[in-house]
Amino acid sequence: MWSLGVIIYTLLIGKPPYETPDVKSTYKKIKANVYSFPEHIQISEDARTIITKILNLDPLKRPTLDEVLMSGFLCNEASIPRMLPLSTLACPPSDKYLKGFNHPLTSRGQR
Repeated sequence: MWSLGVIIYTLLIGKPPYETPDVKSTYKKIKANVYSFPEHIQISEDARTIITKILNLDPLKRPTLDEVLMSGFLCNEASIPRMLPLSTLACPPSDKYLKGFNHPLTSRGQR
């Protein structure tokens, strides 16, 4: 479950939550659970909440997979496309394409 939190954070922020220039420092940050959400990257409150819950140091206090699937981050009223256009392999979807989906955070930098 913890690894899922690291993956979600990395996908949304663009780098791992505990990343440092050297491995020893990275492991110290992991052990102390020291990470933060960069101010210059906007993510939803639902995303912050689920990441924070998943990255809890105590495995018994982390959500179950069912709880993650039912979280506001994954379970919302936004429509999710079944497929993305092939052009997204080369560049992000256009704002025009994204506006076809009713998620409130569809503008660039707010996923």
